[in-house]
Amino acid sequence: MVLRAPRPWFLLVSTALTTGCLSRRIEGYTDDLEVTTTLTTTTLDASSSSTGPAGTTAEDHEAGETSTSGSDDSSSASSSAPPDTSSADTGSDSSSGTPPSVCGDGQLADDEECDDGNATPDDGCSATCATDLRVFVTSKLYKAGDLMSVYQADAVCLHRALDAGLASPERFKAWLSDSKQDARDRFNHTRGRLVLINGLVVAPDWETLLAGVLDNPIEVTEQGLTHHGKVWTGTRVDGTAAGDTTHCDDWSVNSPSNSAYYGYSDEISHEWTLADQPDNPSDCPATYAIYCIETL
Repeated sequence: MVLRAPRPWFLLVSTALTTGCLSRRIEGYTDDLEVTTTLTTTTLDASSSSTGPAGTTAEDHEAGETSTSGSDDSSSASSSAPPDTSSADTGSDSSSGTPPSVCGDGQLADDEECDDGNATPDDGCSATCATDLRVFVTSKLYKAGDLMSVYQADAVCLHRALDAGLASPERFKAWLSDSKQDARDRFNHTRGRLVLINGLVVAPDWETLLAGVLDNPIEVTEQGLTHHGKVWTGTRVDGTAAGDTTHCDDWSVNSPSNSAYYGYSDEISHEWTLADQPDNPSDCPATYAIYCIETL
């Protein structure tokens, strides 16, 4: 058996002193830790009370936590609710609950020239909602200079249509060219057919008319009577002004030294507007009819 020798007294005293000092050091460290923790907590509290993340206040931060805690409920509610389509761009017809306009429904749309509520093709408004354009040759004959100008000739057409009781007489213009403008440029080339006063079709559209391919000659007057003869035009089949003439000084003089071109009202070829005759162009004092065509 080995006996441990007792420690000297001075070692015991030293140990005791060391232990006491260590305890005091540990206590001091603990105290310092508590103070540091307290200071840190205080600093954090002060900081959060002034500004939170992204410049928010503590109240905002608390409100944000409240909002976040309720986000699951709001997400659930929004997912179960039907989507809000009140502001969606679904078109005016869809948003108002009105079906889109179609030809024949009686509602005039932007792409329609007319809409009479039916699909009857021969009532002035076609099955594609295009307006038929009326055409007539005047029952009265005129010297070239008596027309005075293409615009005064338009007034002749208006009065002829008005006297005959035709609807919308102001829509008619004279088929005449002068030195400043072509006859074709005085009309709106819309989609509708060109038809006589009695309903017979002259041409299915402007393109066909200007190609000189007529279904029926323009030989019916505003009164519904037949007229065969020469018609002042000053115009080629494509609608441009005929050359080598003064158009009777733009339809203002009746001097025999001036001339203008004419067509035949009983022709369905290019001669309807420019006749192949040796006396064409004709002297201005001659008396001929003129064509009047409706325009929109």
